[in-house]
Amino acid sequence: MPTCNQIILPLFCLLLLGCTKWDLDRVEFAEVITIGVIDVGSNSAFLLGDIENLRGSTLSEVGFLLSPEYLEEFEFRINNQDLTRFLTPNQSDISENRAFATAASGLNSGQKYFFRAYGVLTGEKEPVYGLIDSFTTIGFNVNIQGFTRRGSECPTEASIQLKVDIRGVLPSAVKFGIVWQHDIFSDPTLDDNVILADQITTDGTATILLPVLCDKLYRVRSFIHLSDNEVLYDQAVEFTTEPGGVWEYVGEIPEQFTRSQGFRSFSLDQHGYVMGIRKEGVFQEAFWKFDSKSQSWSTFERVPGGFNPSLWIPYSSDKILAGSLIGLSQYFPSQDKWEVLGDLPPSINRTVGFEFQNKIYFLEGGNLGFVRLSDPSIFMSIVEFPDDPNISFRIGMDGYLAMGEFTRTPFNLSRTLWKFNLQSNLLEAKAEFPDNVFSRVAFSMNGKGYILGGQDEDLNPHPGFWEYDPDRDEWTRLSDFGRGDGNADVGFVIEGSAYGGLGISLDGEERQEFWKYVQELR
Repeated sequence: MPTCNQIILPLFCLLLLGCTKWDLDRVEFAEVITIGVIDVGSNSAFLLGDIENLRGSTLSEVGFLLSPEYLEEFEFRINNQDLTRFLTPNQSDISENRAFATAASGLNSGQKYFFRAYGVLTGEKEPVYGLIDSFTTIGFNVNIQGFTRRGSECPTEASIQLKVDIRGVLPSAVKFGIVWQHDIFSDPTLDDNVILADQITTDGTATILLPVLCDKLYRVRSFIHLSDNEVLYDQAVEFTTEPGGVWEYVGEIPEQFTRSQGFRSFSLDQHGYVMGIRKEGVFQEAFWKFDSKSQSWSTFERVPGGFNPSLWIPYSSDKILAGSLIGLSQYFPSQDKWEVLGDLPPSINRTVGFEFQNKIYFLEGGNLGFVRLSDPSIFMSIVEFPDDPNISFRIGMDGYLAMGEFTRTPFNLSRTLWKFNLQSNLLEAKAEFPDNVFSRVAFSMNGKGYILGGQDEDLNPHPGFWEYDPDRDEWTRLSDFGRGDGNADVGFVIEGSAYGGLGISLDGEERQEFWKYVQELR
């Protein structure tokens, strides 16, 4: 009996001989190959592909698909709208084997990307794909982490600490360091003074020594020189060698306010916010946002319930919160939208407080306690508070309250600074505020507390600016605010720099000015 092979093999041979239309030279086995990538920069790369085995067919289109996320083979296809598609220019009706390349631009620095080559065969619906490959754009971030003074006398040196973050493969000729100017208010470039960094430590830091003169304002920024046409600059930082620092004028807020109605101010990321009542009209609210990058003002969404004397802005390092007559609300800058979180307890003694780990600490009925953001209607008392403060700020795990028992006529003020530890719930008195001045503007910055302006015991505007050092439990008076002849009504901190504004002069002139404080090199 014949075997299976003895029957099937002859039949297959007859079938093959009978298929006169099957021409192996015309079978479309075209291959598109992902070769790799060259000339990777911080936001661009050059993608390489190859075409083989066309066998008389043609390609109507070749290019690359790119994604910042890894995708499976079946997802990494031309019909996926989430992929970025880079066509190779001037490549159509390709009828011969050849290499091709495409410049991918608009990429993010320090980002890993996945890519594959593809080609569309003329008359075919499904493209031909190469294998998936990957590369990482250059991410060489150099940020100024801080600056310290190396000597007490002038001239001296400023020690500039840089943090270096390297991602991707750097060109061998890369250079980085700082550029700087003094007493010039434009950002420095490579056309100005340049100091290169010559060594990076194992923890990714570098130190540059900058010779400095006395009584000068310095503007410094780090840079990365990747190639002749690609130089990346970081944001400029400022310091001064003038004792006590200096106030730098940044412009005016485009609004006149009714000072008697009071103000509220706060900040988040690169923006500061000011709320008040317009001087013209009948109780018209004015809500303004300051952009520190462009030094420009724009309006923002009103607080639910509107601006009123009971409006309360607790200090928070990463949230914008406001308490009003209708409850507690949170502001979301990206949407320019407030969301009401819930009702607040019926009585809040003072519009001061601070937020920490989704709890807001404040005074109610003579007691210091907190409410949770998840249910702000329930007040949890912690400790009886011996004062009636008007300002607050937070430094790390410690909340501070001050300016209590204030009356105008006769002038009376409790100058005790109270520290409340948010872990131990311990309340203790710290160094008294050194001057007989009442203020409603306070904030923290770089591990220290600040009180800005106010009015003295004769009820005149006071330009004083004070710094509290919690490590030494000491107050230091810094350079007077603005022109030195008036106070500030609002103040906030943006990316480590203090801003103050509005206020009134000794001559009674109401001002719309805003100023930035430049710290002394210490």
